[in-house]
Amino acid sequence: MEQATGIKDDRMEAHASALPKVSVACITYRHEAFIAEAIEGVLKQEVDFPIEMVIGEDCSPDGTRDVILEYKKKHPGLIKLSEYPENVGAGDNFCTTINRCRGEYIAFLDGDDYWISSQKLRKQVELMDAHPEYSVCFHAVNYKYEDGDRPPWSVYPPGRRSVYRLSDCAEWIRMGPSSFLFRRSCLPEFPPWWKQVFFGDWMLQILLAERGDIGYVDEVMGVKRLHNESMLFGSAVKNRKTHLENLINQCEFICRHLGDERASPFAHKRDQIRYGLVHFHLDQGDDVKARELFRDTLTSAGGYNPRVTWREPMLSYVHFRIPKLYGLLRRIWQETWHRTAWHRGGAFSNRERAK
Repeated sequence: MEQATGIKDDRMEAHASALPKVSVACITYRHEAFIAEAIEGVLKQEVDFPIEMVIGEDCSPDGTRDVILEYKKKHPGLIKLSEYPENVGAGDNFCTTINRCRGEYIAFLDGDDYWISSQKLRKQVELMDAHPEYSVCFHAVNYKYEDGDRPPWSVYPPGRRSVYRLSDCAEWIRMGPSSFLFRRSCLPEFPPWWKQVFFGDWMLQILLAERGDIGYVDEVMGVKRLHNESMLFGSAVKNRKTHLENLINQCEFICRHLGDERASPFAHKRDQIRYGLVHFHLDQGDDVKARELFRDTLTSAGGYNPRVTWREPMLSYVHFRIPKLYGLLRRIWQETWHRTAWHRGGAFSNRERAK
């Protein structure tokens, strides 16, 4: 692989005793095929401030650590590796890696994702420096299927506004995990239940959004890989029921943490996901479980309220009563989605499409 030219190691070494402006926190496990591209994306950053890359490698059974160690030899002033003697699990790895970061800002990067803009860190730091009221900022990302069966697409937040707030986090679930950068001074103490949540990055974004506004850079500057080993895509494909239950449980944690006054958007999101679980049970032929969950969801939501949501309970009812009509509606929606997804993938260059 061609050596990156953005970061100058002699400059980094000169700042070895100083605190970095940005720490890149990278969580990785079984990413031998991907971690080099993640590191290269950091090395290619064109910045005029010191940075560090703190990597939490959780005893992968493949050659992930060997790849990282090769880069560490070449860039000792930049890369810091947590070499655990045994697997500690995703939760502990996440917390340990974040807590090792020393920068004024922390940029998150999954070991199987990568950045495609050499200006990413510079643009986000400039935005945060100019807006002390922001606790975190993010940018648009491309989602890329590694199996090549489906086209990639670009993911933007609703409205593509310059500023978002806590309640918005319920609408689009989460910022691209490898797109957000936040103030270390806004980093909360991880609550005791932290390790019980499945999507740690989403929960961190919620905690940060409690402490300030969310800035947005309307530019695609990173790629989220979707493959069978990824937490986002792999769990959804392998066991959709477990994936939906994890999302529901996480919404419950968020609601309890925020309290009644601020939890309403996340309670609505939880109920939407529960309707998705209703569809799963119906697809599996478990009408009894589906009906039970449908009634419980309507009850917890305070009955049918079209001002909150109308589509999910209505589609569930159609699925119960007229499954063939529901199947037709779902096929139409899927075909429409895939057609528009192809156009949304326009942000990929031809070279990126070929990878």
